[in-house]
Amino acid sequence: MMSMETGPKPSLRDELLARAKLGEITPEEAEDAALLDGCGPLEVRSYPIDPSQRMEPADLDPITEPAWTLLMALVWIIARDPMAVRAVWVEARRACTHWVVFPLTEAAGTISEKRTSWELRPLPPPTVSDVDAVCEVDEDELLVEYLFPPIVVSGIRAREELWDRLCSGDLIAEGKRRGKSEGTKISPDEWTSLDWLDDRSASADIVGSRIDNVPRYDDVSVLGQKVRDIWKPLEKLKSENYEREDWSVDHATLWIAYGDPTLLHFVGLASPRAKRPLSKAECLDPQPRRTLLQALMNGKLRAIRNGEQMPPEQWFGKSLPRKQPEEKRTYFRRSDILREWPEREERLLQRLEKTLGGTISTKASGEREGNFTKAAGDKGIVSPTQPARKRGPKPVVLPRVLAAMQADKAQGKDVENMKYVEMAARYQAAASTCREARVILFPHSGDE
Repeated sequence: MMSMETGPKPSLRDELLARAKLGEITPEEAEDAALLDGCGPLEVRSYPIDPSQRMEPADLDPITEPAWTLLMALVWIIARDPMAVRAVWVEARRACTHWVVFPLTEAAGTISEKRTSWELRPLPPPTVSDVDAVCEVDEDELLVEYLFPPIVVSGIRAREELWDRLCSGDLIAEGKRRGKSEGTKISPDEWTSLDWLDDRSASADIVGSRIDNVPRYDDVSVLGQKVRDIWKPLEKLKSENYEREDWSVDHATLWIAYGDPTLLHFVGLASPRAKRPLSKAECLDPQPRRTLLQALMNGKLRAIRNGEQMPPEQWFGKSLPRKQPEEKRTYFRRSDILREWPEREERLLQRLEKTLGGTISTKASGEREGNFTKAAGDKGIVSPTQPARKRGPKPVVLPRVLAAMQADKAQGKDVENMKYVEMAARYQAAASTCREARVILFPHSGDE
């Protein structure tokens, strides 16, 4: 019997999109079915709220894009978040989709009042409406779905800073003068009379006269690298959470876990933006709350509540508080926390010294000499009974290699199984030094 099929069977993805368009299922139902079948998610977001349920456009990193629009620069100044910048990047928006609702048209051509149709459409290019929304952002009110805290400066202040740099010539913009096909540099003097158009539907890539609201330049852009040079990335900014003397339980546990001042930008935050750097960072203590509680019980650290120090006995049989009202919140002195748990580099050196049984110099001048006890014959290792080498402090190399290995490990490189020849070339150190560093990072590896 001859088969009646004349073409390939529609995929489940196509079937789900067709049913949503007919109003038979909602976008949520279509996404759930696609995830269960393994062909989803269907929607491609520029800034995924839940990375497990929404796809991201692949290979679209705004940091690699030389030319940034003014809106991209504005978003960067506010949040210093590449993901947020990508959300307003035209090229990334073309690769993204979102669900759009339409009235369902019946077979007779009439519009149904009870049913709606859903379609996946590409994200439109940014408009002045997006600019206005971004400019309204501040620390207390986040109205834009792709801007997550921490907010470095408010939207209004960011716009003022951007224009100040354009007017001073610190930041040079280029654009196509209206009616011209070639790009040209925009004189700093012109920016005193230029602005985005007073039309919320106008393109965010156009600037015009503030007086008569007439377009002057199209496709306006600035150098992304210059923007990042003027307004430093978040990891290069001191966190106000780090500088304050009163640290909460969240401050303390985050510090104990990572020992990185830049990560304190994300204290108390659980947004997708906060989870990303924490997931990539090297964790020094996987149980920081337990460590903190032990220090409180044995008296190494004192907590403060309502202006009074809490005795160690008060913590016996209790757990650390999580969410507390302001009047009952538990605090610690920043200096006390740093005394017990210094920054990550210092903690790594302490761990290294404990493992090798000596002190390590971190200065090129070699003011502190290495005092390692190793098997006789190890080249370059100083015995306690031998004088220090005159050629330079070899102990400086080991911390450097260890730090480089940790950075590679945090980026997902398989440092544990790397060959000695490859390690020596990559870290510019002797194979024996690389081996020592790897033993410290992976105590249970086959190197021991």
